[in-house]
Amino acid sequence: MKVLKFGGASLQDGNSLKQIAEVISTTKGPKAIVLSAFNGVTDELNNLLSRILNKHFSEKQISTFVNKLKLEHLEFLKQATLECNDRVVAGIVTDDALHKVVGQCNRLERLLYGLRYIDEITERSRDLINSFGERLSVIIAAEALNHLGINCQPLEADKIGVVTDGLFGKSSAILPLVRKNMGRVVMPLIRRNIVPVITGYFGCDKYGRTTTFGRGGSDYSAAVIAYALDADALELWKDVDGFMSADPEIIPQARLIKHLSYKEAAELAYFGSTILHPRTVEPVLLKNIPIVIRNTFKPKGSGTVIHNYHIAHSVPVKGITYEKASGFIKVHGYGSGFGYRPEVVNEITGRLLANNINIKSILSAPTGIGLVFGKEDFDEAFSVLSRTPIKLVSGFEKVMDQALIAFVGEGMTREQGVAARVFTCLAKKRINIEMISAGASSAAGFFIIHRRDLKKTITTLYKEFFGG
Repeated sequence: MKVLKFGGASLQDGNSLKQIAEVISTTKGPKAIVLSAFNGVTDELNNLLSRILNKHFSEKQISTFVNKLKLEHLEFLKQATLECNDRVVAGIVTDDALHKVVGQCNRLERLLYGLRYIDEITERSRDLINSFGERLSVIIAAEALNHLGINCQPLEADKIGVVTDGLFGKSSAILPLVRKNMGRVVMPLIRRNIVPVITGYFGCDKYGRTTTFGRGGSDYSAAVIAYALDADALELWKDVDGFMSADPEIIPQARLIKHLSYKEAAELAYFGSTILHPRTVEPVLLKNIPIVIRNTFKPKGSGTVIHNYHIAHSVPVKGITYEKASGFIKVHGYGSGFGYRPEVVNEITGRLLANNINIKSILSAPTGIGLVFGKEDFDEAFSVLSRTPIKLVSGFEKVMDQALIAFVGEGMTREQGVAARVFTCLAKKRINIEMISAGASSAAGFFIIHRRDLKKTITTLYKEFFGG
């Protein structure tokens, strides 16, 4: 039993649907498919929401946008089934599929009208609107796959019981409930040799309200489905060969990493690699389900295998990754010992928790505290902390234009000399380090530099550990 997930980069047009069909048809045994939206659709929906809120979109423009979305998806289906005439109903789209596409687009249009009228977009409504890319992609993909000889059925995650904790924009699946529901709804289809094509990216809370898993959350969705179906493997099909030892745009000679432990993969994803959603390993780790990252357009490649054991590597560092837009906030205090006072850290973390803001890392000293955030949380975190005074805190300072660099390898921090090699080679290139963290994980360390030194830093580290 396998779960195969195809991301937006693999869903470009009708031709990519044919490539996906080839991958599915050559995958032996029972299987379930998890899909993202077609490439760029979720971004379009997000941009539309911003324009509606700023009153830059009329009702007519909303109708034009939704109609364009509908025709684009029907065109993808025409391409996949090698049909080129303008009549999208006759012989190309079944009445059922056409009804579903039109129904979803009509529903989306009504929701967008409503948001424009009330002039308010909540986290709940944003999650619901952003789910429509996946709702449309599973209808189109399942219809195309049926045309191409694969017996499929499209399913919406919030309709089949992918139950979450209800945190809009950043939800987590309630795994026991999802497992129970998948056994009731999805497994009977698989036993009848029907391939379920399931929406990624979102689920629903206990009241049935749509909640998303955050940017790139379809990887996590697929891992949840793999857990719930007791899959033997989770295959993530993307437009890259797998994890690389560094970003090939900076290091053209970067190598494919063929094996990673769960911990190594999670650290690479957490510290900037966009190949994998950082939380993907959580569900599969519970059942030791291996993850395989493969290239949809190079299906014979070996890819990267992520599993529960560590394979020795020729160098202590397996991969170098970065987050270009990272920033941090310095907390200044009255007196030299305020960093020791537990009430200060408690107040800071409490405020951030109340606003669902994630702290990427926290470092404290007697005279100051450093808080590292991802780009999506940075400005909001500063606003929340600066809103009202905190006892013993004299002020908050934004440190901008930074980049976070992480070096990753299982057991690396226990090996003598790794950190020394990192900081010595950077010192020789006169690269200043703003903040350092090592030891919190046995598989990773990170530091922060000015963004202008990013390329030079990556190049220097790569030469130090991989040569060339």
